[in-house]
Amino acid sequence: RWYAAGWALTQQRRHAEAVGAYRAALAADPAHQPAWNNLGWTLAALGFPALGVPALERAVALRPDDGLARANLAWARAALPGAGASGAAVPGATAPLPAPAGGTTPRP
Repeated sequence: RWYAAGWALTQQRRHAEAVGAYRAALAADPAHQPAWNNLGWTLAALGFPALGVPALERAVALRPDDGLARANLAWARAALPGAGASGAAVPGATAPLPAPAGGTTPRP
């Protein structure tokens, strides 16, 4: 129920509210991999990639073969302050967050 609410809020671009719903879904089921993926993506989309990366790492750990979670993790890592296009640290550089589209959208 909470995951579905989070997804509905994400589709409405009500990302700040979606974060709370995804967190509630994870409180009920800490192994819910899509909720970890969407929480991480949403936090990064809100401009908090440092908070999104650990959630996306958890999503990848739970389902290592999930290409979307891996792509979202790479995208969030690239958005970290000091990250270059490869995700490696580059002093003084910041990767911009792309608009949510294509392979970076949360899983329904």
